[in-house]
Amino acid sequence: MNFNLTQNWAGTWVTNYDFQAKKFGSHTVTLQRQLHDWRAIFGFTQAPNGNFAFNFFIALNAEPDLKFNYDRSTYRPIVR
Repeated sequence: MNFNLTQNWAGTWVTNYDFQAKKFGSHTVTLQRQLHDWRAIFGFTQAPNGNFAFNFFIALNAEPDLKFNYDRSTYRPIVR
């Protein structure tokens, strides 16, 4: 699902549903902000096993090679 919150804010939500297990699987939420000369993207992903990732990206429109990228994620081993 894509949606515009305002003229400069956009969002995306992606998920899946397991009909056999009757529960949602992974979720991904992304927010994007467009300003005069730069854009920023914030992302959050959660896997069915509880692992998650957070992403932040910011870049100048005129100089896309000049950017900042931040990624953080967890890893939870499967316990049997």
